[in-house]
Amino acid sequence: MRLVAALVVLAGASGCVLPESGNPDGGASPGVNAVRQSVSMSFGQLPSQVGTDHGLLRVVNTGRDGLAVKRVGLDWVGYARPFLVDEDNVLRAGETVDFPVTLPAPECTGASGPVLGVVDTGEARLRTRLDREGTVLLRRNRRQGCTEEFTVERLRIEYGRSWRLSGHGASAAMTGDLRLSRVTGRDVVRLLGVEGSVLYDLGLPGRRTLSSGSSTTTVPLRITPGNRCDEHAHSQATAPFAFRLALTIGERHASVSLPPPPHVQAKAPTLLRLACR
Repeated sequence: MRLVAALVVLAGASGCVLPESGNPDGGASPGVNAVRQSVSMSFGQLPSQVGTDHGLLRVVNTGRDGLAVKRVGLDWVGYARPFLVDEDNVLRAGETVDFPVTLPAPECTGASGPVLGVVDTGEARLRTRLDREGTVLLRRNRRQGCTEEFTVERLRIEYGRSWRLSGHGASAAMTGDLRLSRVTGRDVVRLLGVEGSVLYDLGLPGRRTLSSGSSTTTVPLRITPGNRCDEHAHSQATAPFAFRLALTIGERHASVSLPPPPHVQAKAPTLLRLACR
């Protein structure tokens, strides 16, 4: 399978191939001609994948011969190591292929060392440092994953059942609430802000705090239309509900995804019709 996609961050970069020991001065695994088999690698995400654990590993065959790809993945302490996904492909010399991957749960106790990409040819395992852009994105995704893990261990965030549509045009809105329920601990929880998408803006018009003496509270949430009324934007939006919530739990800042459940998503198109009528 060969995938061609426009990525948010995914540029192939040249890099040396590391041996199994991870020595950056080495070549391919023992027994493989490093001149004939070499790769460069990066990691990126499509716009619809941003904020998720889905992405694309880009492999560029920088060698002079065809390169069999039986497995592809990462070798880094920030994720389960080694992380390899089964594939069945052959890259011509100079060819680039983007392989879909789902990142495993992050390791949140430490993330030192270089981020290495891995290609298993069935006969050898080629390892190379990811380019700078891919490394920065992976490290950011890991931090985000660890933040969300920290949050869900302490707090449950749910959309309320009742949502009310009101207004027309610029005043159109959908109003409901979020229910915050403490899982563990007694830290004060403060909601700092919410981020919507290209189609929807979000606001917190009322109270924003779960006090240390409370186990649960409701927080008003207001969904309003974005600034797009053209049919192309409505039909082609790749992540219309990629909402995020910024908060603090005690002294720790967090940012978590806030996708609305089906009953909220079902009402959202009506909001756009009211706004764009």
